[in-house]
Amino acid sequence: MDGHCKPCIMNGNNPASDLRGRKLLLLSLCRLAFPKASIAEVNCFMFNSTPQDQVPRFYSPAMINQAENLLGMSRKRGQTVPRQANTPENLAKRFTDFFAISLALRRLGWTV
Repeated sequence: MDGHCKPCIMNGNNPASDLRGRKLLLLSLCRLAFPKASIAEVNCFMFNSTPQDQVPRFYSPAMINQAENLLGMSRKRGQTVPRQANTPENLAKRFTDFFAISLALRRLGWTV
């Protein structure tokens, strides 16, 4: 008779150790708000934004990197618009510059 005499070990129903659900959403929001943040800064952001009914924890850099790959986010493709770009003064400058360029192109006969 082939086989073994080792007892069965129950190891099911372990909690998920990777980023899922709310933590994955927090990771994506953090990367959208701060695209050049290091993994340690992202980890601190997720630790500090954990709700009170959950146990806060730190994740390994490999787990954060794996979750970013799952989301399709990478620092190579991240948009790095500074926060100052959306101030009212800079939005007004952008509008006037675009308006001036479009007027100049219309004078040359081009359509925008």
